[in-house]
Order: sequence, then C-alpha cells, then structure tokens
Amino acid sequence: MLETKYYTTSNACDYVDVLGYPRSKIDDKRVFAKAIKQLRGKNVLDRSPSYFKYYVKIEPNKSLHDPYTKHSIRTDSRSFVDKICKSENTFMEVNQSVFDKYINYLKTQNNKWLIDAKREVK
Repeated sequence: MLETKYYTTSNACDYVDVLGYPRSKIDDKRVFAKAIKQLRGKNVLDRSPSYFKYYVKIEPNKSLHDPYTKHSIRTDSRSFVDKICKSENTFMEVNQSVFDKYINYLKTQNNKWLIDAKREVK
C-alpha cells in the first residue's frame, strides 16, 4: 500500500507530525495538501525505489487555496456557471518547493509563505 500524507490547518488537525506540520488521518474537506508516495519502475539506475508526488488545493480560478481567509469578505469574480459547475475541491500537482512553502503557510499562517508559493506556481 502506498503512503499518503494529508496536511491541514493547525486549528483543524488530528495530530502534529515530528516536523511540526498539522496533519489529518483521512482525506476529507479539511485537507489542503497531499504527498503521495509513488513507486518507481524496475530501472537499474533508480537510486530509490519510491518518491513523492505533491498536490495542493486550488481555487476554481487555478490559484492556490487560502484556508485562513475562506470566510472573510472578498470579491468573487467567478461567473454563475463557474460557481455551479467547477469543483472547489480540486488539487494540482506541484513541485516540492511550492509544496514546502504551502505547508509552511498552513503551519505558521505567515502570508509570506503563501505569496512565495503563488509566485513560483505562475
């Protein structure tokens, strides 16, 4: 079975891992980032038999989701069709650098991490 790590906000976590990141035991609406272990092929040159793929939650407009301002007052520029038809629980694959910055934002609520992650995605 492949290992999956679910990351969430500090106020909605089931536990905190050894590195201090808030985590969830299951994949539910509280999860904002995932690290999914993948197995490599049987290539002789592969140094490690596995690696991780990283995913972060995104808004329908493809920007990184900000769970801490979800309930604040903000303008919603999406059309009626987008609001009805596009899922709000979409994850996008990102590189490890973006993932690390995003989970640091989930851990610290420091906007600098989120801004840096958004810049790197564009």
